[in-house]
Amino acid sequence: MNFGEKIVSLRKSNGMTQAELGENLNVTYQAVSKWERGESSPDFATLSKIAKLFGVPITYFEDGEEEAAAVEATEQAVEPAADNAPAMLGFCKVCGRVLHEGEEHQTKPFILCEECHNRNEQTRKAEAKRVEDQRKWQEESEKRSVRRKRNIGLIVAAAVFAALAVVGGVCFGIGTFEPYTFNIVAWAIMTVFAFTFVSQMFWGGLVSEICTFGFIKVNFPGIIFSLDIDGIFFFIFVKLLFGFLSVFLWLAFGLITSIVAICASPVIFIPKVIRMSMGKDDSD
Repeated sequence: MNFGEKIVSLRKSNGMTQAELGENLNVTYQAVSKWERGESSPDFATLSKIAKLFGVPITYFEDGEEEAAAVEATEQAVEPAADNAPAMLGFCKVCGRVLHEGEEHQTKPFILCEECHNRNEQTRKAEAKRVEDQRKWQEESEKRSVRRKRNIGLIVAAAVFAALAVVGGVCFGIGTFEPYTFNIVAWAIMTVFAFTFVSQMFWGGLVSEICTFGFIKVNFPGIIFSLDIDGIFFFIFVKLLFGFLSVFLWLAFGLITSIVAICASPVIFIPKVIRMSMGKDDSD
């Protein structure tokens, strides 16, 4: 008995029409007709519904008439062999295959066959590799950014250093600056400080933060005035005064923090270069 004949037999033995069977399975009667004629087969989920509807095991649909007869004959001839047959555990949660003892990878918290476990393990390893590759790419991107900032800062700082060295050489050579040892040393120190300061302004970090900290906007309180000529003149005068004070304080604080940053830049320069060469920055 083939698959279609088994469905016909079960349907008729339960007094169902093709339309009634299709209604129970949420399919059309044409689909049922095709199954019974052997032109198509239901999927696993629908097959499970059919087995449950007619109260037969899903293995009922696995073998043909000849195989079923052979199994029946074997069971009658060798009675104890049935006791040694592996028990059916259920269906694999992932692929839905019928599993017997020895074919499962796990039974709790759900039944899973060995093939699905291996497939899931391969998927997990592929995902872990993708995450690791993304992490390495991110690290490499950060290192490239650090190298780019370092190179730009060094180039600009070297240009400033060269400009100051040329200006100093020209001024000392033509006598604008007296070529005393103190003056030469002071100019050389100023040139070195300019190099370390300018480079770190491009790199960011402590020197840049100290310098920019002073250049903050100074806000003054609001002005209360009367709506008359004297009040309007008073308002204009105070606004101008506050504007002048705001600019003055902005420049003063910025100058103070810039001087502090310039003085600190030579001390911070070498550790900063070492950290950047290692692909790190001050945020690490």
